[in-house]
Amino acid sequence: MASDDSHVYLQLAASLTAETSDDGFNTSDDEPLKKIDFNDSDMEPLKWQTGFDSSDDEPLQKKADRHDDDDVRADPSYEPSDCEQGSTEKKRKACKRKRRAIDPDLQKAKESSFQVHLTHQRNLREHTGRLDNFLSANGLYRQEIAPDGNCFFEAAVTHLEDISHIELRNCLCDYLEDNFSEFIHFMVNKSDEDENERYLRYFSNVNELRRPGRWVNDAADLLPRALADWAERTVVIYFSDVYKSQHEIHPTAGRQSQAVIPLAFIDYDPSHYDACLPIPRARADLTDPSTSLGSDARCTISAECESTATPPNDSEHGDTTPPLHNGDDTTITTLGETYVDHAMKHSCGGVFTGQQQRGKSRPPHNKYSDDAVNRAKEHIASFPVVESHYTRKDTQRLYLSSELTLSKMYELYLEQCQQENQQPVSNRKYREIFTHNFNYSFHQPKKDQCVTCTVFKQKGSTASEEDKLEYQQHIERKDRAREEKARDKNEASKDPKKHVVTMDLQAVLQAPCGLVSQLYYKRKLSVYNFTVYSLTDRKGTCFTWDESEGKRGSCEIATCLYIYLSSLPKDVEEVIIFSDCCAGQNRSQYLSAAMIHAVNHIGNIKVITHKYLETGHTHMECDSMHSAITFAKRHTSIYTPSEWDIVLRMARRGQPYVVIPLKHTDFLDFKSLASTAIRNTKTDLKGNKVNWLGIRCMQFLKGQEEMMFFKYSFDEQEYQVLKMIGSSKRRGPPLPSQVPRCYSGKLPISAAKKQDLLSLCQSGVIPVQHHNYYTSLLSSSTTKEKLPEPDIMEDDSSDLD
Repeated sequence: MASDDSHVYLQLAASLTAETSDDGFNTSDDEPLKKIDFNDSDMEPLKWQTGFDSSDDEPLQKKADRHDDDDVRADPSYEPSDCEQGSTEKKRKACKRKRRAIDPDLQKAKESSFQVHLTHQRNLREHTGRLDNFLSANGLYRQEIAPDGNCFFEAAVTHLEDISHIELRNCLCDYLEDNFSEFIHFMVNKSDEDENERYLRYFSNVNELRRPGRWVNDAADLLPRALADWAERTVVIYFSDVYKSQHEIHPTAGRQSQAVIPLAFIDYDPSHYDACLPIPRARADLTDPSTSLGSDARCTISAECESTATPPNDSEHGDTTPPLHNGDDTTITTLGETYVDHAMKHSCGGVFTGQQQRGKSRPPHNKYSDDAVNRAKEHIASFPVVESHYTRKDTQRLYLSSELTLSKMYELYLEQCQQENQQPVSNRKYREIFTHNFNYSFHQPKKDQCVTCTVFKQKGSTASEEDKLEYQQHIERKDRAREEKARDKNEASKDPKKHVVTMDLQAVLQAPCGLVSQLYYKRKLSVYNFTVYSLTDRKGTCFTWDESEGKRGSCEIATCLYIYLSSLPKDVEEVIIFSDCCAGQNRSQYLSAAMIHAVNHIGNIKVITHKYLETGHTHMECDSMHSAITFAKRHTSIYTPSEWDIVLRMARRGQPYVVIPLKHTDFLDFKSLASTAIRNTKTDLKGNKVNWLGIRCMQFLKGQEEMMFFKYSFDEQEYQVLKMIGSSKRRGPPLPSQVPRCYSGKLPISAAKKQDLLSLCQSGVIPVQHHNYYTSLLSSSTTKEKLPEPDIMEDDSSDLD
């Protein structure tokens, strides 16, 4: 090697060593490089440092020794020994052996670490290679995403429009909070925590997940399911694991979509998401219009082409220039010889005269008989359906139970066909019959989804500035209500005179209920559960009754709340209530009359404040009670409404819920109280019209039984005043101390429902010891079957009663 070029290689080695500083090599050398002469053997260490000499068979131990030399010499405190003062190769090798003998453990650790690194890289290459091959077989390729804690969101937004990964992170966290009852049971349950501790841990993890770059496993594992429901698209995850290739997550029933969000998951420590994109197709045959035509249409083209074709001139042979038509390049349709021959045999004057013959010689083998289709229709029609909660003249839609799904119905259909030894139709055909022949819908409670957010998301880039402003104000109201609840909760923890609760009516329960398939085909008794959860002492209270004892309107809710307020400790003077915005139950003049009566007739209570959360974002601590109850009854058979009381008590360990069963004699008629005492519900003291649906906060004070104080926003400093009793100038009569009963006797159920319940008794599904209860139920042919609660597609601006 020429000595004049040696300094070039030394500079190259120094630069390559500097680039590997992240791997722990010493690169701190501020002295200028000198021009040094050395032979080819002196360049051997450089080959190992660069890592590009694949032909080098030198043992790893020798390479590591050379690297140790570089580390030692780069140390500023290093002083060469006597044996290193010479320039002979023999002395240098002796010094290497001496240093290696001084610290063998360090050298062994370095070798072990290097081997671990090589193993990790090899396994990672196997995972990514296997994943890439699988994606390629599915027409996809993997687009790498930076491993910065945002990989899932960045991979997902490649298939979403007009949204950043930060916005998607916040949207999915909002969805996890708003629909926590659907997700909380997927979290790993710790043995020493109760349901409410689990609830708090859930929201803490979701809140931590909001931070960009954060990945909290307990909550992050729920993101694919949340993404499928939020985006209303099927999420397909392709895995690098050899034992698990892919997993599809479909949206919840009622939100199906043909759109797909594919994600690539590298299932190796640390796990990571990459984006999946379709492989670009640039083949010319995909742009050929004849590929989308049927055989008859192609024959027609063939016949017309043959009739007008002229033999080419010899001079045209071999010409690859595209033919011209009006000066433009023209694509020629390529047809096979079979199509051309068939077209010419069945042509007349250059026009194809043949007819479609497929399927005429014999019936298609995959066509279902009329009997099979009719049996599927009869099975779908055998499920009980009810009218909408609010009677509408412009709709004929009927609703199936929320416990059912199309998959469950088809599963029951297969069981029936097997019992009757009949050939079933396919799942696809069953769904087609359901969609085209029945105006049915699966009941989905209205509070399960925010209509405002859903509509805005569907508009996407087409949303107007007015839509964006309305959505922004909606989100601000949601956040402000949460802040208000957190502030009141914190203050109540320090002040024993203040009591803060959340209240809500659970989704309708049913009796009997169990795992017997016959129950899906019968109407069942509705059971109601009104829950109150104290943020002060974390106690949960359940008020239960069934549809034969009462309805689920404002009088029933007001009665439950009045009983709860009467049972509070004597040192409580101020009560703050948080609830949803249901107009019929919680935000009405009837509940206001009940609160006026309570604050003036319950001795220790001086102030009652009722605050409302934003519509569509009303998840509260009391919802954890509903979640615990649903979880507790999963594998339990319940035959009468009273058996629900046992399930409710045992739903939480350590501090069981208090269960108060109610009869028809317990409900108070606050409607009659409002109609006799309340004179004004429309204008406040300033003469402004009162918008009841816009009220965010109501307050009632002892000694001012005529007044209701209210706010339209939590940011308003002063309350507006509505004088409900008497006129603006005269004092009205005092409220009566006694409130009349709401019902004089039990309520009748529909005749069809009682018939179904008695048939369950006769078939033995309901044990004999419970027969007397169902036999004694009153029934009426005039009682209509309808949804006991609003569906997501309904408007609930009217009162429930």
